[in-house]
Amino acid sequence: MDDAAKVLLDETNRSRFLLELFPGECTVIGPKNLKKITQDTKPQLLETQLGSNVMFGELIVMLMQALEFADNFISVYQYLRKEESKPAVQNVINITINNYQVDAPRLNEEKMKKIAEYCIELLKSNDGS
Repeated sequence: MDDAAKVLLDETNRSRFLLELFPGECTVIGPKNLKKITQDTKPQLLETQLGSNVMFGELIVMLMQALEFADNFISVYQYLRKEESKPAVQNVINITINNYQVDAPRLNEEKMKKIAEYCIELLKSNDGS
């Protein structure tokens, strides 16, 4: 992940990102675990606040995959933007999946598109374009 992606998805933005796109999942894991996920790639997690621990594990994996996908998407989008003024979102999604070998079976196409749209808006608000 490049420096721009790190800045754009800092801890505060990572929390906001997950809360906005995955509100139910964030409620289940609770605010303490959400904070740990946004701070660390291998967090020591607490017990689930709602639901079963099996479901809890699945949610954690999905949320971490979403963060990884977002980080990589931003890197690819920014790289392609140097060549094209407005890269096609589906093209960036495909490149992100293929080049970073993103293995995110819990993220379906609809979720990936929502993540992509969120990241593009974040980039626009950051650079004023």
